[in-house]
This record gives sequence, structure tokens and C-alpha cells, in this order.
Amino acid sequence: MVLLTVIAVGLLGLSSISIRSSSRGDAMAIARANARMALYMAIGELQKEMGPDQRVSATADLAGSTTGDALGPGTPPTNNTPIGGGNKGLTAVQNGTRYWTGVWQNANVTNPGTLIYTRSPVPQHRKWLISGNEVGAPGSNAYTPGDQQVSVEGDGSVRDTSRAVVLVGKGTAGDANPETVSRYVSAPLVEIASDNPSSRNAAGRHAWWIGDEGVKAKMNLRSPFDRNNDANYRSLAAQRRGWETVDGFENYPAPGTPGEQSIPKLISIPQAGLMDPHLRDSGGVALGRAFHSGTTESFGVLTDTLQGGLRIDLTAGLAQGLPTTAPGGILNGMTATSNIIPQSVTSRNMKGPKWSRLQDFYEMGKTLRTARSLAVKPATGTADAAIAPIIADFRLLLGVRLVNSGGGNNFKTQPCAKVAVSLANPYPYPLSWSTALDLEVKSEFAPGQFSPRPACIFDGPGQPAFLAQNASEAAVLNRALFRIPAGTLAPGEGRAYCVSGQTIRPPGSTTQVVVNMGVFNSSAPSDFKNCVILDTTATADFGSGKRLDVREATITSQCTVELRTAGSNTAVLRRLERFDLDNAPYAVTARDFNAATARQFVNPVPLQYYGFQVSQPGYDYGTILPSRDQLGLRSSTLRTYADFNLQATRFRKPIISYNPPPYFMMIANSQSALPFAQPGGDTGGEFTKNMLADPLPWGHSPFSARRTVLFSPPSELTSLAQLQHADLTGDDYYASVGHQPGNAVGNSYASPFLPRVNTVKSRTDFTITGFSSQTSAATNYYDISYLLNAALWDTYFFSTMPDTGPAEPLNPAMVKVDPEDNSPEMRSPLEAAGHLLVNGAHNINCTDKDAWKALLASSKYLKHPSEGGSGSDAIFPRSLEQPVNASLPPTGTQEDSFAGFRKLSDAELDAVATELARQVRLRGPFVSLSQFVNRSLVSLTQANVNNPQMQGRSGAIQAALDLGGMNITPDGTKTVFTSIANLNYEKVNLQADGGRTPRADLVGGATTDLPSSGTDGVWPPTSHDKNPGAIAGILADKDMLTQPRFRTEQGFRSTGIPGWITQADVLQIIGPVISARSDTFRIRAYGESLDPNTGTPVARAWCEAIVQRMPEYVDGSDEMTERGTELTPVNEKFGRRFQTVSFKWLSPDEI
Repeated sequence: MVLLTVIAVGLLGLSSISIRSSSRGDAMAIARANARMALYMAIGELQKEMGPDQRVSATADLAGSTTGDALGPGTPPTNNTPIGGGNKGLTAVQNGTRYWTGVWQNANVTNPGTLIYTRSPVPQHRKWLISGNEVGAPGSNAYTPGDQQVSVEGDGSVRDTSRAVVLVGKGTAGDANPETVSRYVSAPLVEIASDNPSSRNAAGRHAWWIGDEGVKAKMNLRSPFDRNNDANYRSLAAQRRGWETVDGFENYPAPGTPGEQSIPKLISIPQAGLMDPHLRDSGGVALGRAFHSGTTESFGVLTDTLQGGLRIDLTAGLAQGLPTTAPGGILNGMTATSNIIPQSVTSRNMKGPKWSRLQDFYEMGKTLRTARSLAVKPATGTADAAIAPIIADFRLLLGVRLVNSGGGNNFKTQPCAKVAVSLANPYPYPLSWSTALDLEVKSEFAPGQFSPRPACIFDGPGQPAFLAQNASEAAVLNRALFRIPAGTLAPGEGRAYCVSGQTIRPPGSTTQVVVNMGVFNSSAPSDFKNCVILDTTATADFGSGKRLDVREATITSQCTVELRTAGSNTAVLRRLERFDLDNAPYAVTARDFNAATARQFVNPVPLQYYGFQVSQPGYDYGTILPSRDQLGLRSSTLRTYADFNLQATRFRKPIISYNPPPYFMMIANSQSALPFAQPGGDTGGEFTKNMLADPLPWGHSPFSARRTVLFSPPSELTSLAQLQHADLTGDDYYASVGHQPGNAVGNSYASPFLPRVNTVKSRTDFTITGFSSQTSAATNYYDISYLLNAALWDTYFFSTMPDTGPAEPLNPAMVKVDPEDNSPEMRSPLEAAGHLLVNGAHNINCTDKDAWKALLASSKYLKHPSEGGSGSDAIFPRSLEQPVNASLPPTGTQEDSFAGFRKLSDAELDAVATELARQVRLRGPFVSLSQFVNRSLVSLTQANVNNPQMQGRSGAIQAALDLGGMNITPDGTKTVFTSIANLNYEKVNLQADGGRTPRADLVGGATTDLPSSGTDGVWPPTSHDKNPGAIAGILADKDMLTQPRFRTEQGFRSTGIPGWITQADVLQIIGPVISARSDTFRIRAYGESLDPNTGTPVARAWCEAIVQRMPEYVDGSDEMTERGTELTPVNEKFGRRFQTVSFKWLSPDEI
């Protein structure tokens, strides 16, 4: 009874036909009645299979090869095993069956919203939506696309006309030839029994096919925005489809060309020939090809295909303020105190990121609409993130001043320190601090841990200290605040500061002292007299000579650098934890003094230099390291912009790292680097190297791009991918951490800190303090990109509904179900989705290259604000606030790639679309948006999976970009960047030291003596070597370190720079319109009446209907917002209502 009601509702507005007799005069009426009956059955089957939210659709063309290519007729698929095992239900395709529509669901129907955080979903096939499959349980199909009995021959006819019929033929797809017949669609004929018991023949036959309109690109969308104006985030959100890039459609109206105004009037594909006569005059070849690529009918319902229910509107949620309690039935509902990633899923005590952090980001963007500048703001709690300049470079010069005591051979050895720091603004707005900033260098260890002292003049009298053993001990750096004056950094620019005068601390003093700093090039940076000096009372006899050096005993010295607002101990802006001040080769670099030379050195003498610099992809650190074969050590090759968060408040030392990555460590203590010439006072060139420019180049190298813009709080939020600019990192200790990606949301590169099969992994962090002593702690590492994508993409969206005024979404792609609707529900976070549809919703399970290309080309003819004029290339900007125009092709080294953005040519769009279709075949069908956005959770060597390295490396879009040649290809053989010549230097090169041991950053003994296995299965060191720290220990997948075939999986140093086009950059444009399912379908139905004596057809009839799923449920007793167990049994089974929006009879020539 329910199904009959569903059919009746779906056919509202259609007239009925009475079936009279089977005489020849009524044959056509019977044929039409049978066609209508076929249509009824198709709608009923569609309602049953695709009405529920948690169903997805794709065509049989999803079947492919091991490389994701489409199959020829009759070829068995080799992409049928999903990650997680099982079977996708794919078969070979025939001419006539390639465009059959299939239905899938998540194999996990119990807790899909929970399991997706730790496992890739497994699709389970239910039905092929074709006549003859109406009966049987889900997964049971009388007909599959591999059935030869329904195949179409080379002449365009079916093999057996009594068993199948062509429903898409030459009238739609073009005259039959080997190329066009692959686009034909056939359907099995189902016999209709005669009501005459004596008749041996059926009374008639019917057939139907349901075509998926959501896997096509809409052809009648026109952007309402003027191409001559600067783009805004509304215009960026896929307002049109770039059909002019598709083969055969080169003359299709583009923005600003004649005919553009007529695009919305298009109601069928053949009408496109009226706007572009070439399409009609060329025999309609392109129009026939476009039937399975394009559509004029496609709207999407904003539902969650993973958990079911309407998606939640973040526009309203953030504008109205976060609630104190979460809505029921939603695993990660918004509240003021809860995490975005549900703690119940991770079973961890993550300190963030919290929804309140996202609220702050939203408010900041609103403020920037008018303020156009940023002010420094500290992080006041463990869950907070700061707005502050990046510490791009920190330098510490340690030395000694010798002061004669009593006129004889006795001298005091006074420790001296000079500090320099470069601060960089990663934002596209001026960044100001109206009050001074304090930089403090702290000893990181607990009282009593050191014996005798950390970082001291080892053979000086009383071992004068640079770092204090505890707060009550005098040391030159203890409680010294290096004060940076108030200032402003221009967008993307850096500036260096150093100690600008001499400060002498009294003997034994632990009183806090302020040391003034000034702009580097105006503060006599090479004058070591401008330093901090700790006076001492102890003396030593230099008559027989003294050897002086900076070191500790067998225990490593570690310092933390903290940037704060002046006068506060808690207002943290940046905290870089536990830089290692090691000097293992002290014996060969110590300075020899005697009484005579000591008298000549009246100024400070440098003994040891340490430099810590954000690892830059364009800096050839091989020229700095002791030998080029050490390239990769000391963080010299890392994916700085992909794996680390440069806007983080806190950076720490993970696993067995020597220093907090991504900071490269530079040590200098030779006389060539640190002058040992009387009278002293010269810092040497290492301290001032590459720091004199103002503004200071940073980002790529000290010699190229002067501006680097990485993050921009958008003034408007239209796509979830714009949240890549928010600092949404966090672990079990703090939010805003440095060892997670800074552009997390929407991106999908695998983190090196976890095995690729994991999203959460407990590993051991070691604090190594001596030859054979260390402390360890189990620490959870998170693939924050994966977890955030899983938390956001299925459940949330941006309606762009304004706070006040008419209830009209600012993003025109969001259309109201009822154009007159101005109800309060339009601005309700929970209810807005029920009143909206997505115009041109694009099903991510699409395997059609032309459809993907048209979607990607939606950003053509947009003018970025940094451009002098509008162009025709597609733009994919990291932000609309990037201050520098794109270059095509990009340089990879200059400001176009560090403060600019990316454009793609038509040829590049074609390459990406081709690869994207392959990725969908290899990974699909996707049962949710987050599954599509995320990488697959698969080990490097998992069996029975096509190319597990590629699937686990990144999500589908990123793989298409990289494999399509838009960046550096994953095998490291090709680059799009014109100024990156040596790809060997671009490779991340973390190394093993023989066997399966990570190579030590500072080689002291023969090996690092780190066992290759242990409690956490990765790198559990027992420190026997002098220098056991190894950045290579961050790699959780050992095979990347030890197996040559996996070495390129470490990636490339330039990954993630603004000129490296990322998945999130693309999703900022197409994200608002993509869906894991289709809600619009084209049904073609056929009926025929048969001669009762011969069984031959007497009359034939064809019809076509467009049906649209709506937000309302079939059983209206449930509100649109209800979900899961709240639903009635009817709605659990049949879901949301399909509505017939158009119907027409077709002539044979239209088939």
C-alpha cells in the first residue's frame, strides 16, 4: 500500500489511461499504458533504492582497470576490491549497459559515523536500476551490466529484440558507429502476461532505464557576477560550468560573450545547438557525446549520506553563536566547549581543536572586511591559538669576555650571549603589535637534573653558565627578556632584530633583566660587544694556558624560545620547545688562551654559534652541512608547508628529533666561522648571514621571494575548504601545535608521523639526556586533516544566508525550494538545509572526464584582485587576498608561488579531469563526501588493492593534481615549476644509517645505536651514541626510509607552498556543489503491445520523465530534520520523496 502511495505521489499531475481491448485500433493505447506502467515501476524502484539519505549512485562505467581507465566491452573489471575488503559489485560492461545506474550503501550500517574516523568505508552494492531487477533482495540482480543478452551491436540494434530494447540510441547519442554505440543504452524487456488463459503469447512488454543526472555537468548555469569585477568568495563558488573547454563546445557561450544571457533558458541538450550553431551544423556529434556528460536538470538535497539527516548550516551556527548543548542524534554537534572531532570517537583527551576556535576564525574574518589589518593576540589557554608573527629564524651566539683581575695572570671568564630573531608575517594583512614583545630563552629541564650545569664555559672557573640549572642559579640567559620594539610587518614580509646594546648582569644575579633589541641592519649586528654579559667573581690562572669551549658534561642542554607580549609570563605568542645546544666535537674547536693573549682580547670572543631556521625548500642546505650526503639531516629537507603548522603557537620535539621540526639546526664553532682575532668583538659572518635585508626574504630561501602569504581568514565563508586557513590543530596537550598541517581542512596528504593505515597512533617520545639515559612518554599522534574532514564534510555546509534582510543565500548556487519562503527556518542551523537545494549538484562518483572538466573550469574568467585585468584561465587561489598575481606556468621559487596563487590552462584542466575520473574508478564508489576528500587508510604494501601507495598518499583530487602534472609528479620525474631545475634537491631525504636505523642528525660515534624495533614498533632508541637525535625518526612507515621503491613517498620540499595547487584550493571552488549522491534522475520507459497470435510487436511507445528528490519525507508525519531512529518505518525504508518535475512522450527519432 505504501509503495502504491509513493507511486501516486510521484506521478502527481499525470493523467491516467484506461486499458480497453487488445484490438489493433487500441494497440498504441496499450503500448502507452505499458510504458506508463514501466515508468510507475521505475519511480517506485527509485524511491525504494534512492529515497533514503544513506544511499549513493554511480554508473556502471565505474568498472575499470588497475590504473582506473575505462573498460572496453566485455572486459572484466580489476578495480572491484575496496579498501577494507569485500566486493564493489562491479561487472564487465557491454555496449548498452555502461550507463546503467547502480545503487550502493555503506557496508557498515551500525555505526558509520563512528567507524569512518579509523577505517575507510566499504561500499556495498544494492541494485542496478534497470527493468527486470524490481524483485529480489538488495544485492540480488536478475540483470547486470555484464549480461551480453542486452548488449547493443555495432549497427546500434540489440542482439535479441525479444529480450532487450534500445532506450538511448542514434536520436540521442548519434548515428551508430564503434564510438557512439558505447553511449547507447539498452534495457531488458519484461513480459506482461495476457489475461487470456488460452493465449500462448504475452500481451505486451515493457522496459525502463533510470539515468543519473547528478554525475553530469549542468549546461544551463550562468554566473550572475561580472567578469570585469574582482572575484569575491561568492563568485568563486562554482557558479557556472566551463563547457567552452569541452571538445566540440569551443564556441559555447562563455562569460562576456554573445549568447551568454541565453544560457539559463536552455531546457534540453539539443537546444544548445541554437546557441552554438557549430554544434548543430557538425552533425550533432558533440551533442550526442554530451548526453552522458551534460544535463539541464540537476539539483541536490543537502543531506548527510554517511549518517543520514539534513546537513547543519555553519553560516547560521557561527553567526548566532555556539549553543551550550549539542543537538540530539549528531555525533559532533556544535557547542561552545566541545571539540570539532568527537572525543568519544578518538577515545583520547584531545585539547582541540574546539568549535570555539572556529567561531574565533569566523569573527576574525568578519572584522577584516573593514579593518583590513591584524593585531597580535596571545594564546591565553591550552585550547587557544595566537595571532602572531612566525619565528622564521632564531640565532644564538655564545662567547666569553676575559677580564683581568688584580693585574697578574688571573682572569674572570664572563659568559656572553647575543641573540637575533627574524619575525615573519604569514598573513595578507599588516600585522601589528602596539606594545613591545619579549623573547625569552629558557632552560627546559627540571631543577637538579644537570650535573654540573647545562651549556657553560666548561673549563672556566666555576663553569660560568649560559643556561641555568634552576631558577635560582645565575646564568647569562636566565630571566633575560629580549625586548622587540612595537612595530608592524607588511603582508607576507619578514624582519630581523638583534641585541642593540650591551647589558652587563651583576655577579650571581637572577633578577629579571630587559635586553633591548633593534632592527637588525641598524643595530650593529656584527659587533659582539652588543650582547648580554654575566659578570663573575671567580678567577683562573691563565699563566700556563687555558682551553675554553661551550659544552655540558654527558647531558644535552636544551632551551625553549618563547615569544610573548611584553610584561606577561603567560601571554604566549610562539613557543619553540627544546632546541638542543650540543657541542659534541668540542675538543677540536676549543680556543686556546694564555695570559698574554687574554690581555689582548679586551672584547667578547665568540665560542659557539647556533642557528635555528624554518626549513626552506629553496635553500641548498647541502652547502652548509659538513657534506652533501648528509642532506636530509637536521630538518634540512622536510615538507615544511604540508606537514607542519607555521602559525602554531607551540612547536615541540617529536619522537627522537634533535630539534623541533621544521626548524633546521646550524652549528658553527670553527675559527673560519667565528673569528679568533684580537681584540675580539666580531661576531663573524655566520651570525649576520642572510639577515641584513629589510624586508627579509623568507619562505623559499634567503635569496628569492621577499613575501610569503600562507593563511588568510576569509571575509566570507562559502566552502568548508576555506577553513584550511584556520589553525585547527591539536593534540592531547594543546591546541595550535606545530607538528600537524597548517592548512588541514580539505587537504589530505598523509602525515609522516603515523603509519598510513592509521589516523591515530600512540608513539614514544624520548627526551634523550645522555649517553645511555632517556625518559620516554607514550604520545598520541593524529592525522588531523583526515579527522577534521571526517568531522565536517558530511555533516556541515555553508548556506551563506545573510544575518538580516531577505532570506536569499549570498551564494547563488544555493536556491530556495520555495522562492517565496522567508520563514525563520531559513536561518536555523538545523532547518536551513530543508529549505534549500544545490543548483547543479555534482555527484563525486562521476567517471566522465568532460563533466569533471566543465566543473573544474567554473573558475575561468574570474578576475583575482591581484590581477591587472581579467583572464580566461581557471584560477585556484589559496585566497583572494594573495597580494601577487599568478604565473602560468608557475616559477616555484618567486613571489608568484609564495605570495601568489595558481591558474590552470585548459590543457591542464583536461589532464586533471582525466586523472580524476581514474581516481573515482580506483577508489569509488564513495559512500560519503569525507571518504572522497580523505585519503584511503591503507598500508604501503597492502595486498589485493590497486596501488596502495597512491591511495594512501592523498585524497582523489590531490592525486589527480599530482599525477596530472600540476605540481611535481609523485615519482619525482617531472615538475610544472619553471625555476625548480634539480628535482633531486626537491626530494625529502630522511636517511637510514645502515640497516633500518634512522641516521643521526649530528654523527658522534660510528652509528646511532638505535634498535629498529620496540614497544611502539617504530623507533625506540636506547641512547648509546653521543648524538642520538634523528629527524628521520618521525617517519612512522619504516619502508619509506629503508626501501628504495618507497623513498619518493617521503615527498617534496615545496609541497604545500601557495603555488603548489592543493586539494583544498580546488575544494574552495567546487566544494559547495559536490555531493556523494544524486537526487535528480531521468527515466526512459518503453511499452509495446504484441499480436496475441504471433507475439510480434504491434505498437511501441516511449516516454521520459525527470524526477527530483525533495527534502520532505514520504511519510509527512516526520519533520525534515528528523533522522535515524526518530523516523517512522515508512521513512526508514523509503526516505525522502521523489517528485516528477517533467514528463513527455518521445518519438522513435528522439530515442
